[in-house]
Amino acid sequence: MRHSTVPPYLVVCPEGDFTQTVTVRDVNNSPLEGVDVVISLCAFTQVFVHLCPAIPGETIDYGCGFHARTDAFGTATFSIRAGGKVIAGSLIEVDGDYVYLGFATGLASPDQDRSGIVDAVDAALLAAKIATPNSNNSGDLNLDGRVDAADAAVLTAHLGHACATPTPVRAATWGQVRHTYR
Repeated sequence: MRHSTVPPYLVVCPEGDFTQTVTVRDVNNSPLEGVDVVISLCAFTQVFVHLCPAIPGETIDYGCGFHARTDAFGTATFSIRAGGKVIAGSLIEVDGDYVYLGFATGLASPDQDRSGIVDAVDAALLAAKIATPNSNNSGDLNLDGRVDAADAAVLTAHLGHACATPTPVRAATWGQVRHTYR
């Protein structure tokens, strides 16, 4: 499927409000409808990417492969709910009906620390990347090839965005902690 297009770089957010588009075409450059397209982040979930829990309507393989079907124009649109980064040069595989379509070469998110929420910590991490010339491009949130004030504006617009179904955490009392470690 040599006429297919895969985004060269992915930008994701815990609320899934960035979209990625993959176009699938046959050898005659005609759009293919109904193709199951998969963006696989499986190689990166343990270290670099925090994937939000699935919500109704999302199809996720093994917790890390995102699915979308192509429409009549051969277009599959993804709204991946995640945070973290995959450094440029890493290869994120994209397949259509188990046929290789291409690779995205990195991933960025306003959730820079992969905590599942965009907060002041993420703003500080991005500010450090802006202050460091030639830093990695995991802070390039507007995909213009630079990490700068425009990316800080994108992050600011996403402050407070979080995974829709966070894992509940209760603070432990001293008695519970003591009992656990006795």
